[in-house]
Formats: sequence, C-alpha cells, structure tokens
Amino acid sequence: MKNFKKYKKLWIVIGALLGFSALVWAASQGMADAQAQDAGRHSSEGVEKPTMDMLKPPKAGPNCDWKKEKDLKQKIEANTKKYDSAAEKAKGETSSGGKVSSATSTEVLKLAKEYKDLQDQYSAMWNACNCKTRANLAKDLGATRVKSAEVVVSEIDKTKLDEMSAAQDKLKLSREAYVKDAKANNEIADADKADIKTNVVPRVKKQIPVLQSFVQSVTGLLGDVQKEAKGATSGGLGGLMGAAKSAGSGPKLLTSVQALLSVAKGMLSNTQGLLSDATSLM
Repeated sequence: MKNFKKYKKLWIVIGALLGFSALVWAASQGMADAQAQDAGRHSSEGVEKPTMDMLKPPKAGPNCDWKKEKDLKQKIEANTKKYDSAAEKAKGETSSGGKVSSATSTEVLKLAKEYKDLQDQYSAMWNACNCKTRANLAKDLGATRVKSAEVVVSEIDKTKLDEMSAAQDKLKLSREAYVKDAKANNEIADADKADIKTNVVPRVKKQIPVLQSFVQSVTGLLGDVQKEAKGATSGGLGGLMGAAKSAGSGPKLLTSVQALLSVAKGMLSNTQGLLSDATSLM
C-alpha cells in the first residue's frame, strides 16, 4: 500500500510535468503560427508592393495600349488595398488567440487570385508591345501574391513557406532583369525616377529594419523550440517529456520553424537587393 501511494504521487507529478510541457510546446506552436503569418504579410509589404511601384513604363517606348496600362494599374492598386485590409483582419483574428476564420481566409485567397488575374492581364499587355522583362515581372508578382496569401491564412507549414520563398526568388530574378534592361536602354523618365526616389526607396529602407527584427525574432523562437526538442534525446523524466513531444508535433514544428528562419533571411536579402535595384534606377 505504501509503495502504491508512493508511485501514485510520482505519477501525479509526472503527469503534471507532462501537462506543463505540453502547454509550453503549444505556446511555441502558437508563436510559430503567428510569425509564419507575419512572413506572408511582410512579403506583400516588403517585396511585392515596392516591386510593383518600381515597374515603370518606358519613356519613349513602343506603341503600347497606355489606356489599358493605366486602367490595370489602378485596378491592381485598388485590389492591393483590399488585400492589405483582409490580411490585417486575419492577423487580428490570430492575435486574439484564435485561428483565421473561414470567411477571412476565403476573402484573402480570393483577393490574391484576383490580383494574380490582373497581373496576368498586365503581363499580357506588356508582352503585346514587346516589353518582355516588364511582362515577366508582372506575371511573377501575381504568382508571389498567391503564395504569400496562402501563408497568411495558414498555420505554419514548411511546404507553403518553401513555395513562397521560391516565388520570391523567381520574382527577384525578374526584377533584376527588368532593372538591367531599363538601365541599359535609359528607359525611365525623370518623373518616374523622382517617384522611385521619393516614394519607393524610403519605403524599402523602412522595411529593412522591420525584417531584421523579424529575423531576430524567428531566431529566438527557433532557439526555444530546439531547447524544448532536446528533451526527446535526454534521459530520465526529460526523456519521457521529450518522447511525448516527439509523438506529437515536436519534430514537425522544429522543421517548420527552421524553414521559417530561412524564409525570413531570404526575404531580408531580397529586400536589400530591391533597395539596391531601386536606387540604381534613380
């Protein structure tokens, strides 16, 4: 009977510790979900929007449909404002301790698809007047928005993060090709150069410290998750707690946060390159 009481107390203590460990792990999961969502929103603010603002018509270019160009650009800007509002709503729902609602998720993804459709039309317009690098840039902007929107409305997901990163990398190559072409042919009008200097460059400069802070935040989260995951290989009670994590979401969360850190660093590098490209067009 004495042994029974002794072991009963031990198992109560173990159960309490395992419960506490699960709560800590759940807190890390929630933080990871929120930071992954931030990565999707940073993609729009730090990469997609300023890249679109850099896309200027050639000052003495071919016979493009300029009325259509202006109309599509206005529609793209209007869509982006709606998208930003929907993404902010998604962030608010997550911040309040819940998940992104089905209605908000549907709205965010719908607006992203509409953005892609508009950018595809914009790309076709540029292709029709043989502005190939602009056409490619518009098309890749649309594809990137779709991938970043999927990250905004989802819990942390390595596959979605990797897909967003790949889209951003492709967008970077298209941006660099456009900048190279525009500079080689002296295509940017003085008024557009002034707009890049006044509006685009300051916004990009503002985003760089935001992304640097984001990288630091994700780095800290990864360190916490790695410490929690070490219990899986330790002995004694730590091993028992670790085994409980390993049986659940532990390894998956660790891998996802590692992917998130890679995305954060890549986005920072991309935005720094964007600043260099924008400055070179002035």
